[in-house]
This record gives sequence, structure tokens and C-alpha cells, in this order.
Amino acid sequence: MTSDHASRLLGPGPDRRPDDRGDAQPVRHVPRARDRARRRRPRHCARHDLRDRRPAQDRRVPRPVRPALLRGRHRQRRLDRLSPGHRPQQLRRFPRIDAVKNVAPSTPGDLLLHVRAERSDLCFEFVRIVMAAFGDSVTVVDETSAFRYFDARDLLGFVDGTANPVGAEATEAALIGDEDPDFAGGSYVVVQKYLHDLATWASYGADLQSEIVGRDKADNVERPDAETGQKAHKTLATLEVGGVERAILRDNMPFGRAGSGEFGTYFIGYAGSVSVTLTMLRRMFLGDPLGMYDRILDVSTATTGTLFFAPAADLLASLSDAA
Repeated sequence: MTSDHASRLLGPGPDRRPDDRGDAQPVRHVPRARDRARRRRPRHCARHDLRDRRPAQDRRVPRPVRPALLRGRHRQRRLDRLSPGHRPQQLRRFPRIDAVKNVAPSTPGDLLLHVRAERSDLCFEFVRIVMAAFGDSVTVVDETSAFRYFDARDLLGFVDGTANPVGAEATEAALIGDEDPDFAGGSYVVVQKYLHDLATWASYGADLQSEIVGRDKADNVERPDAETGQKAHKTLATLEVGGVERAILRDNMPFGRAGSGEFGTYFIGYAGSVSVTLTMLRRMFLGDPLGMYDRILDVSTATTGTLFFAPAADLLASLSDAA
């Protein structure tokens, strides 16, 4: 059983008021490769989707060993001071997506902490230590504790993690390459917090739910893609360019408070090119063809949206030394 914790923080500064809703961004934990002999998936504090025919829990992002900081756009001044003239080429504000019926908002945050462990008390203690070190220099704007749900399912009842790349394909999908050599080995991270209307979802029945998602609910077998008209979630969330699939590394987390009626999914997507992630989201919210949006959004509301850069370990260490 694994446990995750995600916190989105705002830092102080002359360009930031405590209630500023500008385009600052979060910080998260970047996992290392997990020992293949240990195929247990950690409990979460934030997570999303992946593909391969192994059981979904075997395809999950490897268990992290240490946390890493992701710097948001409002903290770029510090990055500029430490590395003059050098910024990740695609780091920018998460673009708000306005559709006729659904909206993907753009929300602020300077750091995102994503902590994963086999025990929830370890997540808690790590975050407590980090927050004590930050002191009053940051303000927490969102904190989410998540968990593993049955056999790697989300709260909608479907296996989550079916389409993730693995091995060398995961590295290629998630990490920046030679196209931006100063930041090679880093990753762009998009974070969204979705809330689900489970009562309405339950009223659909398993067959309609499976049609909307594009996989059978019971056994996770993919259904054929629709060639025209309304497409399923798994089709809209898959991007092909020139006949080649462009993947991202998803690391979603289910979360909820049954007593308060809060149920959701914390989406986290790593990509070497953030345009891949954003194109997938536009397909979901706007539709392909236009207007035929992802019907999973009828019961899922995005409440946050932020874009981060996760530095490679050596760059992160150099920033720490320079500070």
C-alpha cells in the first residue's frame, strides 16, 4: 500500500500578494526507477494514467526515493539569477482552456511537493520537516492526500495507468532531450485537480461508462476506437503525429473525503515537450472534431491547472549550491 501527498505553495516577493491569483506554479517529487522485483504501487497524495499489457500496478511510475523542487514562472527571477539567460524553452503559464461547457483553469503556485511512500506517516513527516524549513516564506494554497484504490483504479472505477510508456519509451516521453541541452534530463509537469460527481456517474451504468472511457470497466479491455463522431476518453487522450504516438508519463492520484462528499483525481503529467500534454488536454476539453469533447468531463470538473519544470538532479544540485 502506498501513500502520496501533494502541496502547492506560494512564495513571497515584491511581485506577489498573499491572495494573488497570478500564474505562479508548484513543486513535486520526481521518482527514480523502481526495483522490478518490487511491483507494489505506493499510496498517493496526487496521481493519473499510463499503457502496456501488464497489470496497471506494474506499470505505475517507479517509487520515488527523494523529492525534487519544481520551479514556477513567478520564481523565474531566482532561476535567472542563478543561471543568467537560461530558461527551459517551453516553461510558461499553464494556458486556460475555455470551452462551451467545460473550463480548464490556470491557477497559481510556486512550488509543488509530491511525496510518495509505502506508509502515510512517512509522507506526513517528510512534509512536516519541509514546511518547518520553509517557515513563513511560503503560503500553502492546496494540500491533497491521496491513496491507492483497489487494483490501481481511479474513483470512477476504471484501472488508471493503462497507457503509460515503460522503459526507454518512458524516458523518451518524459524527459527533455538535446533540443534544449541546458535543461536536458528535466521534465515539464502539468498538474490538474479534478472533482468527480460520482452520483451522476453511477447513474450511467457500467456499459455507458465503458463507452465513455473506451475500456471495459470489469476487465480493462480496450474497446475499438470510433473512426468518426464522438470519441472515447482514451482516444482523445492519445496523440498521434505523422502516424507516431506521442506519449507522456502520467502519475495520477485518487483522493477523497467520503464524509464530505469530495471525490477526485489529481492529474500529474510529465513530458519532454509540454505541447504534447497541452494538445491532449485541448482535445479533451474542446473535442475532436470540435464540440465533441471528452464526456468524462460531464462528471469531472477541473479546479486547478499549473505548469512546472522539474530539473534534472545535477541541475537541481547546482542551483542549491549557487543559492
